This record gives sequence, structure tokens and C-alpha cells, in this order.
Amino acid sequence: MSDDPAMNPAASRLCSKLGIQHPIVQSGMSRVAGPELVAAVSNAGGLGILAALRLEPDDLRAQIRRIREMSDKPFGVNLWLHPGVTRPIAPDAIAPGTLAGAQQRLNEIRTRLGMPASISLPSRFPELVQRNFDVIVEEGVPVWSVGLGNPGPQMVRRCHDRGITVMAMVTNVRDARLVADTGVDVIVAQGTEAGGHRSNWSDGAEEAGTMVIVPRIVDTVPLPVLAAGGIVDGRGLIAALALGASGVMLGTRFIATRESIAPEFFKQSVLAADAGATVVSAAFTGLPMRTLRNRFTSEYGDAPVLPPMLQSSAAADIVKAAGERADAAYYPMPAGESAGLIDDIPSAADVVARHREPGDARHRRAPRLAADEARDNVAERGRHLLPARARQPVRRQVQPRREPRAGDDERHVVPCIRRAHARAIDDKRPSARGHRETVSQILELLDGHTLSSVADGVTDARHPVAVCARREHTACQPDPAPQT
Repeated sequence: MSDDPAMNPAASRLCSKLGIQHPIVQSGMSRVAGPELVAAVSNAGGLGILAALRLEPDDLRAQIRRIREMSDKPFGVNLWLHPGVTRPIAPDAIAPGTLAGAQQRLNEIRTRLGMPASISLPSRFPELVQRNFDVIVEEGVPVWSVGLGNPGPQMVRRCHDRGITVMAMVTNVRDARLVADTGVDVIVAQGTEAGGHRSNWSDGAEEAGTMVIVPRIVDTVPLPVLAAGGIVDGRGLIAALALGASGVMLGTRFIATRESIAPEFFKQSVLAADAGATVVSAAFTGLPMRTLRNRFTSEYGDAPVLPPMLQSSAAADIVKAAGERADAAYYPMPAGESAGLIDDIPSAADVVARHREPGDARHRRAPRLAADEARDNVAERGRHLLPARARQPVRRQVQPRREPRAGDDERHVVPCIRRAHARAIDDKRPSARGHRETVSQILELLDGHTLSSVADGVTDARHPVAVCARREHTACQPDPAPQT
């Protein structure tokens, strides 16, 4: 059992499943997540994930073994399953007009950089997925992380036969159902503010920010869900757990760490970014990707985009030159809106440690002070919720401190509130009004405190908060079975 103060039962179950101490997973980011970062995160008690998108099988095997030399903790390997990667598109399938338009815009950029122009077809992306998947299975990697696709039952079965946990990232409810039906073990819910490529393969599927998509997916699938997008510290972790997630996946925060293999100019660009410094663009790879806005994304504009990964091949010479010159203006720097919250380059272990606290000193209060304030709030603000005969001055009583119990909320929100909301929106239910009143009373009194600390300050056992803490009011009960 972890000693993480932010841990709740769902997070504990996730940690047990993954064999980790803290519900913190590092995203497998290409050009960022090498063996050193992966091992550092895993050694700190989180789950590090190696990026394998562009690795040849022999190189992947060597990097897996390098991780094992540095750590004996669980780790993962990430593979994309987008059709443009699993079945790379032939360059000669590009429409001539599209190729001409894309190369014309790329040549304008090449001219600015003093590079020779090109009108040739881009090279085909190598077929690596199946061979790299075989390496993952053969090496018995503890976790296979899937992006941009559904692994299907056969691949999942091969993993399970080897004791490998399968984790799939999705951006919408439809894809969450698909991967759940396939048999994956963990789902990552990617909000629109997340950095990197959108892990979406269903045309027209709705997407939303982390605060919306996480509870929608949590309420849809009976699996552990990780929240991804906009999370950089313990405040984000607690918010994710309150939404029903079992943990978090971080990408942008780990870019700016000492173990990251991202170029130094990339790390400094993350530090310099504000919340509005990103844009979703397909200009670098042919697939939508949230990246730091730079001259490349701006100058490419509305020019034609080549098919997935062929666009990446066409721009490869520009990216290579920009990297060699440390030129952030023309280099792909996938990052999320959370870059606006990052102002240092710590170790990966420090990042994990920070998620064990609700926030830094500017945002934390001593637990005893918070509990005292909660009791005072109940005394002053809760009197009007009591029956008239009970509206008498509330005398503070010294009560023995108790351990959290099953009826407590999970650091800000109780599960019954979510059920009560679902019921209350249906006016046809006779008890809808009562549920709404109960929800509003509880939310008013919680005011950022845990339910247990508020309930401890309620001297009347009939008070809605006290009743909720005991899981006795009707909103706490599961919905009745439908009548047949």
C-alpha cells in the first residue's frame, strides 16, 4: 500500500495492477522519452514509458534492456496503431496537386533557411509496428501503451498470455467503448488541452477537455481511467481523482526534466510558453498534433498536407536542419496547454514527488487548519439547513480524530454526488427535487474541504452532510434495477 496522501481506493487498485507506488504515468513521447527518463520515473514510483514509434526492432530491444540495467521497476513501451503507421501509405498514392502544393510551401521555408528546394516524393514510413510488437512480447515488457488505434483482441490476448498489461489512449467515449470491448486493462482519457498527437481514429467522434472527457469515460467503462491533459502537479492529480480517474498521465511536464532527451532549446521553449502558446496543427506529420506555436506552424498555414507520416518524411530535412541549428522556430515541439504552468527543469523524481502534495507552499494549508476552518464554516453557514428546533448555537466539541472510512469523499467529491446529479437532471423522477437540494447543500458546505472534515464538525446527526458521510441518504444508493 502506498503512503501517498493523495491516494484513494481507485488509485490504489491502479497501482496494484501496474506494480507502482504512485498513480503517475509518463507519456511515451517520441524524441523525449528515452531509457534514462523511463527508468527515472519508474525508480521514483511512477510508470515510465518508452517511445518506440521510430525505433528499429533491434534498437527497441537494446533500449528495453538498457532500461532494465537502470531499473528493476515496471515500465512500458508505446506503439502507435494508426493505419498510416501499421500500413504505411505508398508515396506514389499522393495526388500530384497535393504534393506540389505541400512542397511549394516547404520550399518557401527551405529558402528562408538557406536549404535547397525539393519536388521529389517523400520516403515511405517504415513498417515497424508488427516487428516492434513482437519485441515487446518477447521481452515481456510489463506494460504495452497503445496510441491512435484499437489493438484488437488478438494482440491483447498475446499480451495477456505473457502477463503484459495493455493500456490504450482515447479521446472520446466511442473509442473508449471499443478498446474496453477489445479487452484492454487501462484506458487513458486524453483531453483536448493535452500535448502531442490526438489519439483519435474515429471520424466525427466528439472530443472535449480533460474536465469533461474524463468523467464521461469513467461513467462509460468499467476499467481504470487515467486523465491526460493539463496536469503538472499534485493539484492536477487531486482534481483528476475527484473526476473519477484512477491516476494521471503526464507528457508536457516530463519534457522539461533533466532526464528528457528533448533538445535544450525545446525545454527552454516550454518554460517560456504561456497557456495560449500552443496550436493544433497537422503540418509536421499529417496528423493533428498540439504543439508549441512557432514559425513553421504559422508559415505552413493552409497549404495542402500530405497523408499521415508522409508529411513527416517530406519535412524531415527541415526538422533535421532546425535541430542541428538549435532553431526552435522550425522544429516540432509537441506540448500541451499546461506548458503555461511550467517554470523549471527538475529531475523526473522531483516531478513524481511533487504529485504527492496538493500543490506548492502557495496553495497548501496545514491539514489541522483546514479541518478547523471547515468546522467553523459548518457552524456559521450550516445552521439554516437544520430543522428550526435545532437552530441553536453550535458548541465546538473536541472529537477524536478518526481514519478515513468508506463513506468519505475522494479528496473533494463523493461518488454519490455524481449519481445525484445524474438523477436530478431527470425531472420525471419523483425524488429529483430532493436530490438537487442535497447536492447543493453538500457542495456549499464542502467548499474545498474533505467530506470527513466537514462531517466531523456537524453535531446534528440529521444534517445532510452527516447523513451523506454515513452513506445513508437516497442519493448515495445505487439506481434501482429497471422494471421489466
